[in-house]
Amino acid sequence: MVTYYLDETGHVFQFPVASLREWAPPVLELPVLSGVNAAELRPGAAVNSAKFMATLQLLSRFPHSSMAGFAELKSIDLSGAEVLLVTTEQGSRVTFALDRIDEQLRRWRLVHELGRNHGLSILTLDLSVANNSPVRWRQTTIPAPAQTKNSQPSAHAKNHV
Repeated sequence: MVTYYLDETGHVFQFPVASLREWAPPVLELPVLSGVNAAELRPGAAVNSAKFMATLQLLSRFPHSSMAGFAELKSIDLSGAEVLLVTTEQGSRVTFALDRIDEQLRRWRLVHELGRNHGLSILTLDLSVANNSPVRWRQTTIPAPAQTKNSQPSAHAKNHV
């Protein structure tokens, strides 16, 4: 397995082991890209595929989006057809289309807030659909216990022996 790195312009490079130790903290905070066609990765050359350009756009805009601080990008899978599958440190899986990144980040925040208001967090969210956002939720807070009936016996109740 070979590890490659991309800069903000899409150029591919590799760190010598000695340099990686020096750069380790910021590099380790970057999300892992998987599902990449290895033929596209040539050190010193820029990658120009639509998926890589969308990934770079997502990575550059995410820290300035309304979702920054609410989620951390852990990995991005580029193997899907015309989509990016993002996994967050919080365990959510969010699907992005290759275009409209800013709009999708805003919709992610709206869905996140809706869930938060109901004690839910996102398990999966598909933002690649333009006019809909299919979502699966998971419970994040323990719901309040249901009101129980008075446990005192009724005056008319018969005792069974």
